[in-house]
Amino acid sequence: MTRFLIPMVAVVGFVAPGTACKETDKAPQREIEAVRVSPADRRAVEVNLSSFCDVSYPSEGQGSRPFSAPAARPVPREGEGTQADPGAGGPNARVAGDRRGLPEAGRWRWINFWASWCGPCLREMPILDAWGTSLEKEGVAIEYEFWSVDEDASDLASLLSKRPRFPGAVRWTREPERIGAFFSGLGIDERAPIPVHVLVDARGSIRCVRVGEIRESLYGTVRTILMASTDDSSPVR
Repeated sequence: MTRFLIPMVAVVGFVAPGTACKETDKAPQREIEAVRVSPADRRAVEVNLSSFCDVSYPSEGQGSRPFSAPAARPVPREGEGTQADPGAGGPNARVAGDRRGLPEAGRWRWINFWASWCGPCLREMPILDAWGTSLEKEGVAIEYEFWSVDEDASDLASLLSKRPRFPGAVRWTREPERIGAFFSGLGIDERAPIPVHVLVDARGSIRCVRVGEIRESLYGTVRTILMASTDDSSPVR
């Protein structure tokens, strides 16, 4: 099921063509509690999953869509200048604050597209960090990857120097100006505002794409998506 979005948001700072930053109502801070959902309950709550995913795909077979990461360049360090060499390195050229390392077999991947100038993107990172810890305690293995769409190297480097710890690997898209075409390949509008979240299962298939900031109150829904979809080849909806 697809939700219709109106990505018209004022942003201070650089905005890649077709990219904006989506604000949502900020939920009150609270401690994230584990949500218990038995296998028998999973189908009963799937009706609510469309509130999280803008588009969804099956894990395999007709309609499935494998995830392919965008071209990357080395993540800049503060003092390197305003532009890094776009032809150097690869997606793993530098990892900032990656506490879990590279993706492991059997793990879900949570791909997050963000930017240093995007307030909602930065605001949700502590929530994602807490979710990762809670999910692993409940037996759901997940890896985060944070793909910056910043254009200016100095902006990204400055932010990373102030925020050295991320919940997962930090990567930098080689061509931020073409991120709209990449979003279109995910099945969402090329003008979709960031943050954009992509859930990729252990087979490497895209299962869920969400546009916009997450809230702590969505933890139960996210847990259900991951648990109900681990051994299910049907779309998440």
